[in-house]
Amino acid sequence: MKRNVLILSIFFLLFLIPLRVHPQNEYEKLIKLYTKYLQTEEDVFKKLTFKLSQEQLLKKGSNLKFTLEDNLGRKWIFKPYRAKESAAVYHLYRLFGIETPEVHYINFALNGKQITGSIQRYVISKAGLENYSLQRLSIKSLNYLLKSHVVDWFINNFDDHALNYLVLSLDKSENIKDLVRIDNEAAFTENCNFDYARMLCVPSQSGSIYLSGKNNSYFYRLCEAYKSKTINLPLEDSYIFIKFVANFPEDFFEHLILSVKTENSNEIIDTNFEREKKKFGNFLEPIISRKRSLLLDFRRFYSNLASCRNEILVFHENNHDERKIIAQISQNLVEHTNELNKEKLRLENSPQKPIEIEAVVSLGGFQVLKNIYFLYWFGNKEELVVKCGEALDRLRQLDLAAINKNEKIALKYYIQEVKKIRSGKGASFAYNEINKVIANISPQE
Repeated sequence: MKRNVLILSIFFLLFLIPLRVHPQNEYEKLIKLYTKYLQTEEDVFKKLTFKLSQEQLLKKGSNLKFTLEDNLGRKWIFKPYRAKESAAVYHLYRLFGIETPEVHYINFALNGKQITGSIQRYVISKAGLENYSLQRLSIKSLNYLLKSHVVDWFINNFDDHALNYLVLSLDKSENIKDLVRIDNEAAFTENCNFDYARMLCVPSQSGSIYLSGKNNSYFYRLCEAYKSKTINLPLEDSYIFIKFVANFPEDFFEHLILSVKTENSNEIIDTNFEREKKKFGNFLEPIISRKRSLLLDFRRFYSNLASCRNEILVFHENNHDERKIIAQISQNLVEHTNELNKEKLRLENSPQKPIEIEAVVSLGGFQVLKNIYFLYWFGNKEELVVKCGEALDRLRQLDLAAINKNEKIALKYYIQEVKKIRSGKGASFAYNEINKVIANISPQE
């Protein structure tokens, strides 16, 4: 009898050991797969050349963007701002198994002038998330949103309104199946106090909820719908993902984050880690601090949400499901790497050459016009008249200094638009459609 008890005890202990031991080896294998994937992707990207697409696909949005086409016939969206932040978010999302369009940091000649920015692979979508009711979110899409929110929380990626989630596919019941998060330029904002109450959508000591921007936060809407039992959220499943992220080896995670501060964020593998870590410690520390507190913060947060429904959540503490997440991400990375190798073969004989784009745009002029659009739609009308005069002076100065013919065409268009607004005839487009300015005028042959 005692022997049987001893055997059972040993068996029980052997069963528990794998659950308690941190799956470090699995993480290390995942990092190796990801590093290989990242290097292959970069090898492919270096072989790509780009030209301006005849069709400008994205006409909405208050920031400048235009469509490029690569030598494999694929469309990309170029944005001349916060490129390293966008690329770093893409790398983190991919590492954590969250789908998002491929993004790179790019440098090329636009109208004869060197420019840097982010270039994102264009994805065909059915619509933005704002066109669907919350009740049409499937378990798969809800899991995606919860994962996205976790990562966005600790990297200061606060621009989480519904327009920044694209619906890729629907299931047989016409519910949302696949989503992707886009437009991650707002991530890694420094000197931005993302306190617990603000980002996690819970009551603060003053009694207000989600202290600023609550109406724009899609996740705030999810939380409110969950608390009122309009929808259910798979919070216990999300906790397993949070464990996976929280336990991810800190040095490699820091390595990816520091790419935001390096000279070439595409060459993450070659970053001088210790030097960069010491140099940018003040940037890194708050993000790492939030990562370290992920489990505690989200356990408390999810418990608070469930308590609004008079429910109690059960959080699993074993590593079995964590290993399943690592295995699934690893499999996806292998598949993605195989696809990249096929693209690499197609580009084997493609010559590497400088990218030169001619587009009817003036970066400085577009910003001037954007400011006038903002004042027209949201500002003081008396101030608008004064600012229009100042804008016209600035646009004329830019026109005098411009050498490139396409830049001059763009500036002429901007001047006409500001004159139209100043005269009381109104803007040609809504503020969030200012990119139609780019779509409506094309480069000269």
